[in-house]
Amino acid sequence: MSAGPSPIEEMDRDELETELADLRDRVERLEQVETAVTKLVNQFNDTDGDGQFLTASDRDQYVSKA
Repeated sequence: MSAGPSPIEEMDRDELETELADLRDRVERLEQVETAVTKLVNQFNDTDGDGQFLTASDRDQYVSKA
């Protein structure tokens, strides 16, 4: 009772190369998003503009003012 060949096994070389190129494009876009999100998080964490990430004492200071 075989399930038959998988969808990948049924693809020809051109289809596989196209699929691989699409996956590489997706990975590249995800890496760009990751970089952008990291930059935003770093900017958010540097709330006092000193170039340093938000420390626990900075966070406590802001929370106590809220």
